[in-house]
Amino acid sequence: MRAMAPRSFARSGSWAELGGREGSGDSGSSSPRTPSKSPARLARATEDRSTWATCAMCLALVAIAVLGAATALMSAEPRRYVVILDGGSQGTRAHVYAMRVAPGPRPRHTEELGVMRVKPGLSSSASDPEGAGESLRPLYEFARSLVPDAYVARTPIVLMATAGLRSVPDRGARDAILRSCRASLARSPFLFRDAWAEVIAGSKEGLYAWVAANYAADSLFARDPRHTLGVLELGGASMQVTFKVPEDAPEKVPDEFTEHIHVPTVKPHPSDLAGAGAGATPSPSRTRDAEPGVTEITVYTHSALGLGQEAAFEAHERALRAELTSLGTAVETTQLYDPCVPVGYVSKGSDASRIRPGGNFTACVDRARALLGLRDPCPHERCGVKGSYLPPAIRGEMLATENFFYTARFLGLPERATIAQMAGAGERVCGAEWRSLVAAHLGANRAARGEGEDETFEEDESSLARYCFSSSLIVAALSHGLKLPPQAKIRFSNSVGGKAVDWAMGAAIAFTAAAVEREEEWLLGSGNRWMGT
Repeated sequence: MRAMAPRSFARSGSWAELGGREGSGDSGSSSPRTPSKSPARLARATEDRSTWATCAMCLALVAIAVLGAATALMSAEPRRYVVILDGGSQGTRAHVYAMRVAPGPRPRHTEELGVMRVKPGLSSSASDPEGAGESLRPLYEFARSLVPDAYVARTPIVLMATAGLRSVPDRGARDAILRSCRASLARSPFLFRDAWAEVIAGSKEGLYAWVAANYAADSLFARDPRHTLGVLELGGASMQVTFKVPEDAPEKVPDEFTEHIHVPTVKPHPSDLAGAGAGATPSPSRTRDAEPGVTEITVYTHSALGLGQEAAFEAHERALRAELTSLGTAVETTQLYDPCVPVGYVSKGSDASRIRPGGNFTACVDRARALLGLRDPCPHERCGVKGSYLPPAIRGEMLATENFFYTARFLGLPERATIAQMAGAGERVCGAEWRSLVAAHLGANRAARGEGEDETFEEDESSLARYCFSSSLIVAALSHGLKLPPQAKIRFSNSVGGKAVDWAMGAAIAFTAAAVEREEEWLLGSGNRWMGT
């Protein structure tokens, strides 16, 4: 965790405390009296000023020394490294993290040293599992270049596969891919155990994203949800929503929609100390300390598989083709209009002649809404997407990441924008003529918009054509899935306080926190004792 800045010195005292006098009661004035200007008094005043100047200089030197010692202590704190492999639906990323840990040990500061991505995702190896393991080699070679030699053998490398591999229907193929990955990672120069390569649940992905965002915002230990960030993720295959629910909420969140994590407590959030006086600490009953120095954090989280941007678009296209089939093939001139594609776009699909671009934002939102499963059976009083439980109130600012952010940036929205603003921008892109979109966003104009160095902005017409659908999906998910009002303000960003927010960072923090509880040797050092190297 980031170090606390030293508090500034308080004012030394009032005028009277420094040898003068506040206004006296019989003077009828609240201003201080002018001191006598006799030589003796002037000499004493000069001596007093000299003494105070000397004291002030001493205090300044002490402050500098204390600050320097604190800085030296932080820099002397040992580092530990963790490599997280994010096995996503579109590719696999290696994230290399360095953590400063204080004696205890506790993670104090997490820094991402680098990221590398390879394509395609692990799920593409369903017919060739051995290829999955081989695809990881460039990633751990990249990580090897960032971790100091002395640390490589005791640095864990962890593979967490997400929705892409979760969506592979053949369990045997999924297991074969994991076996291939485990064999490859066992040959890497890093510390690896078979249990460290797995397919994680979507709820874990949501939890880790929440941990990363609130770690970056320094609100990880805030008890009041209003002082935390909720996190919305729109990936390629799934959509996650995670936020903290008040401890005194009127209804209990069902267990299947909660996730828990134990995190070593470094310091409380300032909001937890409000009104408690200087030096106060949160009540154990309020912070739910699982044990001294460890805080249990509980959040609401739900992952909707199939509602990621790519998966939802494919579902939308399947629905159109199904409608076309239901009309029959006897009338070859029968056509459907796809409201989620700008007018003028020429599709290369086999049904291009019968499914024409319609470019209608309102109709596209209706299409996206139909994919949310809002009519699915739901045993709860308040329901969200696909029959899931939805808490009665969302408190705190909502941070919308990944494809939420990329879409908002493409549409030119500010970082904090309302759902109504997203809808207005969506109407403009859906209603635009295709040639004008190409002229504005492909080719030379990409670099002018700052899109040239971003892998999310591919110079590809089919990707450009999907922004109408993605903006419609976002509005449908926020307005109908989460039941947020049009003026609800969302923070569209992939970073907080200048720190990139990715669920992999939260996974690294959680992995290290678990190692603290289990007193893992890689964290403590050899001989199961604290090592400051």
